[in-house]
Amino acid sequence: MISLKDIISERQSSKYSALVLIKHTDDTFITNILDEIRAIDRVVVVSNETPNPFHDNQGVARIKILTTKPPQEAFSLVKQDALKNIPGLKDFKYNPEKITKVD
Repeated sequence: MISLKDIISERQSSKYSALVLIKHTDDTFITNILDEIRAIDRVVVVSNETPNPFHDNQGVARIKILTTKPPQEAFSLVKQDALKNIPGLKDFKYNPEKITKVD
């Protein structure tokens, strides 16, 4: 059983980061998509890292999550939630081998 002290100090949770390639529809802006990703469970930070110039209807974001699950599983859940709940989001790609733990 997890104690309240452990929950408050987040001893059971770890923070992970990954670069994500975002593809969206013509009628949507990358900033709107990133704002909606920020609202997904587990997501704590979303930074727009899209280089200029970049392909139309695409962007790159660094996404940091806080989770008690293994990082690959947690990012998979974030991806599922994003694709299911964000209108205009067409694709959410990341490399599971490039997920890094953040201190």
